[in-house]
Amino acid sequence: MNNKTMAIAVVVVVLAALLVTYALTQDDEDDNGFTSGPPTVVYDGNGGTYNGSSTIKMVSYDAFTNPFTYDGHKFIGWNTARDGSGTMYQPWDELHFTKTTTLYAQWVAYDGHQITAYINTSSFFTPYINGAEIDVFAIPIDIKTQGNSLEIRPNSSVTSVSDAGNGDFAFTLSEEPGVEYIMTLELRGCSNVSVQVGADGIISITFDADEDVAVLINDNILSSEDIQEFYFSGYGISGLGFKSYLNDKALDSIPVPSYIQQYDNVVRLVPNSNVTDVKQMDDSILSFTFNAKGHGAQTLDVEIGAWVEIKSVTVGSDGVITITFDATADGVYVIVTSSLW
Repeated sequence: MNNKTMAIAVVVVVLAALLVTYALTQDDEDDNGFTSGPPTVVYDGNGGTYNGSSTIKMVSYDAFTNPFTYDGHKFIGWNTARDGSGTMYQPWDELHFTKTTTLYAQWVAYDGHQITAYINTSSFFTPYINGAEIDVFAIPIDIKTQGNSLEIRPNSSVTSVSDAGNGDFAFTLSEEPGVEYIMTLELRGCSNVSVQVGADGIISITFDADEDVAVLINDNILSSEDIQEFYFSGYGISGLGFKSYLNDKALDSIPVPSYIQQYDNVVRLVPNSNVTDVKQMDDSILSFTFNAKGHGAQTLDVEIGAWVEIKSVTVGSDGVITITFDATADGVYVIVTSSLW
């Protein structure tokens, strides 16, 4: 083969490769816009631009990262509808379009401030800032200068709201009859604060961000008197066949230092048995008779000692023993013993 013939062969091979590549990258759109290959996606800036253009057309199986910029706005994703009422996609989400489709950039007004701290020690509500759910960790989140919304959805009924000024609020929540909580809210670095509580218990707070904003939320158990905390000095247990909890904190056989509140502490004992009888031996000692599996009738003694007032003792149909007590001074302890040991 001479040099001329070889050159022609190379050109033919290159052209063939280019034709194959072109064919593979086309979406083979028919007269109705349907494709047999990767879909063609038109990305619309929806107010944003990229190098002076408001749209970009490309073939892809995954949603594209945002190339557009829009002054005073932050990109939050793509949507099949310009107004955001369609299906939402995030960059790199898989696309399963069968025809050419337009995705519209979605934006929120944003001018650079952040919420720098968030504290939540409760499981009784879920907070949202500008529609974004926040969890218990401190999370910096972008906010806008005006018209931010903080929404708190408690799993309870809000019974009162007090405004201490300077962005400090206290909400009284009733989780169940006779049990109330107080949720405190502090807002820093903001102004024009407005608070509303809807009939559904949702707390809606709007504010303007004057600078980086700190939002701190906390809650405590309330009683008719000011809450005090006492030190729970120890927990001793020997026995088999039950689990034990103090204020919903699981306890084991090792003494566990813990703070308790002055009022409405709860000890729960969950025996693997049937409780048949309860006797109060004195002000702080209770004795339970139970039918332990394979052991016959046994006793379970519970001593809640050192400065306590037992308020109630109940045994549920499921065998769970619930003891509520008030702590009248520091150094409360609970000792559980069983004749099984």
